[in-house]
Amino acid sequence: MQLLAQAGDGSLRDALSLLDQLLAYGNGRALEVDARAMLGGVGRDQVVQLARLLAAGEPQALLAFAQALDERSSDYAQLLDQLASLLERVALKQLVSDYEGDELHPPEQLSELAAAMNPEDVQLYYQTAILGRRDLTLAPDPKTGFRMTLIRMLAFRPAAAGVGAAASAAPAGTVPARGPTSAAASTPAAAGPAAVSPARVASAPPAQDWPGILASIDLAGMPRQLANNCVLLGRDGATLRLALDPRGATLHTRALEDKLAQALARHFGSPVRLEIEVRGSDTETPARSSERLQAERRAQALGAFEADSTVEAIKQRFDATVLVDTVRPPEPKI
Repeated sequence: MQLLAQAGDGSLRDALSLLDQLLAYGNGRALEVDARAMLGGVGRDQVVQLARLLAAGEPQALLAFAQALDERSSDYAQLLDQLASLLERVALKQLVSDYEGDELHPPEQLSELAAAMNPEDVQLYYQTAILGRRDLTLAPDPKTGFRMTLIRMLAFRPAAAGVGAAASAAPAGTVPARGPTSAAASTPAAAGPAAVSPARVASAPPAQDWPGILASIDLAGMPRQLANNCVLLGRDGATLRLALDPRGATLHTRALEDKLAQALARHFGSPVRLEIEVRGSDTETPARSSERLQAERRAQALGAFEADSTVEAIKQRFDATVLVDTVRPPEPKI
């Protein structure tokens, strides 16, 4: 019934019409396999297999799976939609241990995936799936767009060993914390400012150097997004005070904050405590700076394109117009 409701897209009349068609298609029976065949849907086993491969983090197996999907002429947009739906249920299972799922996502399946995936990865995969779904029409072809979406999921996955073991060792409904990756990061937080040498405090960078700090630390994925949406207000001993752009408020989780603190501790060579406040700032965040520069480059590229004599001649001769969204600036030379 859920498949029919989704296909009805909010229209009760359309959903009931589809139900009538399904009953006729299935000789009076309303089965999931018949509904997927009638609607041209992606098999649930394919979505679950994709989620398991993402949990395993094996690039070769994941790309082989993508190749097999191409041979079946799969609907990549629908596959990403259903993957995002499954990941949302997995996140619920990790947050609420007694969550029982629904008719398309049984609890035993959710329990398996919740134990195999780190909550950080679930959030990253979900966000990448919905963005990849949106960008499929911009890709050279759906297969390429889908495959690049999978590559992004693994490429931006925070590097850590034993993810599945860490998740399975924690009880459902908890977010397992990843261990520190250096001696500096493993220093207890209770050590506080007294654990930081005077030389470290004296060398604290001013707030305007935040982009430079981020350029030199080893940080990727969603922790990097959290950092890019912040500005550094100041430093007091071991405490760094950050202002988080309100539009990035959903990134402020304990797990992401801990990852950022560990990366900064490795950078400074001493423990770091973060105080993050969601608020606006007169200082431009790295994320907004990057967006502004990209917008300026696009505007320059569009201006140069429309000023080209050949383009102008084509427009006049064929009464053509420029599709603004298709004009992209050249990649900067490295």
